[in-house]
Amino acid sequence: MLLQLQLSKIEQCATGSVYCQIMDAIYPGTFSIAKIKWGAKFDYEYIENYKVLQNAFDKNGIKKHIDVSIELL
Repeated sequence: MLLQLQLSKIEQCATGSVYCQIMDAIYPGTFSIAKIKWGAKFDYEYIENYKVLQNAFDKNGIKKHIDVSIELL
């Protein structure tokens, strides 16, 4: 088990924190894990997590754009 997570619904990934944790496992040290809002409950907190993820993509040459607009969430 990669991340030792116990997720019961796919919706639990919507906060972006799980994706950031996966990114950190693949590319350790790309960003400070302290930047992740683990208990995110609001859209603006989700957006902050996705911005961290997008920055990690950029730093590692991953050509994927994440639209972090509030309308997406």
